[in-house]
Amino acid sequence: MITKITKQGNAVYELGGGKIIDKGDHLKLSIEKSDEAVLAALKMAIAKYGTNLDVQGTIEFKKRILMVSQKHNLKVSFIDPQMQKVTKEIMPSTNKGMSR
Repeated sequence: MITKITKQGNAVYELGGGKIIDKGDHLKLSIEKSDEAVLAALKMAIAKYGTNLDVQGTIEFKKRILMVSQKHNLKVSFIDPQMQKVTKEIMPSTNKGMSR
């Protein structure tokens, strides 16, 4: 699945019209219109860092993360209080037992 390794040692994955760059301590996502890369990045982040994620980016990017996580019923929580609030509003049954 890795398409290349950068000079800095970062793994780059290209799929679904987007790129996921694994920088070791965080993932960077460059997306186009497909949700495939967003879903793959979310699954990678959950596998690497657990279900409590710190998402950085624009409001539009955060909304997209929320929409994809809801669409695919991912059991995930977010450090960002606003994202966590929206998650609880749109997916109340999947948030039981989650902690920050």
